[in-house]
Amino acid sequence: MTDHVMLFYFLLFAVPGFFLFDSEKGCSGRAVNAFIFGLIMGTLTLYFWYVTCIIILLVGFAISDGKKYVMYIAAVLALVTAITGISFRKDADKRHNNEPDKREVQRQAQEIEEQRKRAEQEQKKPEPKPASESASQSSPKPVVETASSAPAAAAYADKQVGDRFEFGSYPQGDNGEVKPITWRVLKRESDSLLVISELCLDAEPYNYGKMAVSWSKCTLRRWLNDEFLHKAFSSSEQALIRTSKLDNNAGPATEDLVFLLSEDEAKSLIVNTDGSKAMPTAYAIESGADTYDSYAWWWLRSRGSSDDSAARVGSYGNINSYYVNSASGSVRPAFRIAI
Repeated sequence: MTDHVMLFYFLLFAVPGFFLFDSEKGCSGRAVNAFIFGLIMGTLTLYFWYVTCIIILLVGFAISDGKKYVMYIAAVLALVTAITGISFRKDADKRHNNEPDKREVQRQAQEIEEQRKRAEQEQKKPEPKPASESASQSSPKPVVETASSAPAAAAYADKQVGDRFEFGSYPQGDNGEVKPITWRVLKRESDSLLVISELCLDAEPYNYGKMAVSWSKCTLRRWLNDEFLHKAFSSSEQALIRTSKLDNNAGPATEDLVFLLSEDEAKSLIVNTDGSKAMPTAYAIESGADTYDSYAWWWLRSRGSSDDSAARVGSYGNINSYYVNSASGSVRPAFRIAI
């Protein structure tokens, strides 16, 4: 498009320039002068059409030598330049606004490729079992624990809001080094504690594929109650995790063992506290977690500002939303542990 505009401006000035500028070399001299004039003025007009209008009027007045037709030509040129300059600039701005940033396109292309690979892996997995059954069934490779090493609900009965304790384990260090998971108590209930991980443990999209999706159908819910559940907790630890009945702002209510906080829960329990800003583990960063000033943004289960977005807590601890297929979102699992 820029080439066509440049050609238009070149001809716009070269043609009248042939007649405006006299030359001792005759037509060949006029042609050279017209070419130079068209090239200079065309280039200038392409970026600074308003400067060109002023130059045209000044040059026309300087060379008119009392010839009215010269001033008429200059005035017409200035008018045409102004009209076309404004028109082309509006078109250029419109195209610029409609065209995505190249770096953003490349980033989205990488995310789509990662999502495609993960989607292929997800398709090979069986459908998630109901949460009530998941807790009672052992993982494919259950961890055998002695009675003395198995956790007991009484061990957490004295925990208060804001307290932290270790429970389960997950890759957190460099090269996937497994470490105990630290949990923060958000709320005491009659027979359980609502807890959330102190750190962002992994990076996962809310859903594989940019589409309208609710918590009940998203792939992150499946991942938390299947892969993460069995990877982070032994069979005896899973027995202490209560099934939570969750109300969701978009979509049906669900029953989950492991879940994400809702936007309302985040606002009432953790936002505006020192726990709203969370650092990612080294493993989460290796998995693609996005960070700013050492803090990561993390998903909430609530719907975002559009059907294909989900709520999140930003690196500064503020709540907004982002597209569900972003693979750079961090995960802070939450659950209820029996006391």
